[in-house]
Amino acid sequence: MRLPGKAALVTGGGRGIGRAIALAFAAEGADVAVAARSVAQLEAVAAECRALGRHAVPVPLDVTDAAAWRRAVDAVLAELGRIDILVNNAGGGIFRWIVDMAPEEFDQVVALNLRSVFLGMHTVAPHLIERGSGRIVNVSSMAAYGGGPEYCAYSAAKAGVNLLTEVMARELKAAGRPGVTCNAICPGPVASELRSSHFPDEDPASIMQPSEVAKVAVFLSSDEASGISGAALNVRHY
Repeated sequence: MRLPGKAALVTGGGRGIGRAIALAFAAEGADVAVAARSVAQLEAVAAECRALGRHAVPVPLDVTDAAAWRRAVDAVLAELGRIDILVNNAGGGIFRWIVDMAPEEFDQVVALNLRSVFLGMHTVAPHLIERGSGRIVNVSSMAAYGGGPEYCAYSAAKAGVNLLTEVMARELKAAGRPGVTCNAICPGPVASELRSSHFPDEDPASIMQPSEVAKVAVFLSSDEASGISGAALNVRHY
């Protein structure tokens, strides 16, 4: 096992990439706190993790709410005793042309994809820094590198995630905490509800699966990646 005895908090863990990461972590020996807004989905994923022999707890969380983050982290620490790994995976999109997107829709997408990452790191990183070890993995997107039509808010937010990741890594180094790393994963098209809602005619079997992204998250969270920080790893099929 690559994560024995570790405790992880995974946002957006009720489905898709987040669910796959939670299950992969549990299979590699980590206890898992699964966070999202859908309690029913969280309960189901936590049960799957427990079936793998790990302690797993569902944590209802609105990732755009600072106070909710503080409550969630307190709950995880009470249940698992520690947090070694934070995975900021929660996200979503409203896809419209710039001229058609309402300002409040733009704000909503940025809050869900970018503000949530800031809040996660802002709330959890102090615990990692205090202990001098830990991993932060932010799930970004290949959309961060180029915005096609209708991707204005989503691409801008994911580009911001990559920059926040780099800044966090630099700050960890400046703080003298090389044992805490921060990296991003930038998947290309992944078979998920978000993808299918935007591309309903696409064959899910023709694109990357959530489990493939989860493997990268496991690597970045393991001791094998201790020398990598500030990276944004592009993961896609050609």
